[in-house]
Amino acid sequence: MHWTYPVPLRLVGWRNVYTIHDAIPLAHPELSQIDPVRHRKLLSRIVDQADGIVTVSNAARGEIANELGIEPAQIVNCSQPVSPASDGGPPPAGLTSRNYLLALGSVEPRKNVQRLLKAYAASQVRMPLVVAGPASQLYPDLEAAIATTPGAIRLPDVAAGDLGRLISGARALVMPSLAEGFGLPVAEAMALGTPVITACRGALAETAGGGALLIEPTDISALACALQQITTDPDLCRRLSEAGLRNTSRFSPAMFAGALASFYGDLLAATSHSR
Repeated sequence: MHWTYPVPLRLVGWRNVYTIHDAIPLAHPELSQIDPVRHRKLLSRIVDQADGIVTVSNAARGEIANELGIEPAQIVNCSQPVSPASDGGPPPAGLTSRNYLLALGSVEPRKNVQRLLKAYAASQVRMPLVVAGPASQLYPDLEAAIATTPGAIRLPDVAAGDLGRLISGARALVMPSLAEGFGLPVAEAMALGTPVITACRGALAETAGGGALLIEPTDISALACALQQITTDPDLCRRLSEAGLRNTSRFSPAMFAGALASFYGDLLAATSHSR
């Protein structure tokens, strides 16, 4: 039984494995809405009863192991499959193809929205900055900051069928998050040929795999400079698009299926031998 959500359930008589996507609530409680005390108890119970633990990046594996006091070898990184689709049509919401920057995801402190807005204002880039993702009632200050930033466009509701066109139509995806377990939008953008600006550390740098423009996420000046580069240098955009497409071969569904099958095979062999 593979539990892909971190809940301490167990199917008696079966081998039980669990996916833990990250340890952000434990390592960075200031960046998470999840109660770190309760979450630590939950994950510790999972670790105590698991026949195997899966995660989505080496960065997440190291952080989970460190926070829960276990060996990294006890956790298997199977990565994550990425197969975004785009019908090749125009971007939604009246946007012009390759003429906007895109920040995609929930609006919360972990996504570094405040610094991104400051960098965007400082860059004096004329392209709109589209901030797409669910509206947040927990952080009204961030929503207000978006609303009062000239050039920023808020898209709180993006239909599933529009998401691929929104990503593929952007000049670049900008994801300077402070903490991620994998960074799915980075891989999705690369798979659609969209250049990426993202953080130079942690899971985001790992997922980017050298195919993105990397910046220190707390450095507003560096982020502003990256925004200027991506909007004025078509050769840079082309190189990043090509590098990103090459990089995403690591995240094909076939690669993921192979990694998962190998993990299951090793687990079955080890547990059968021990019995």
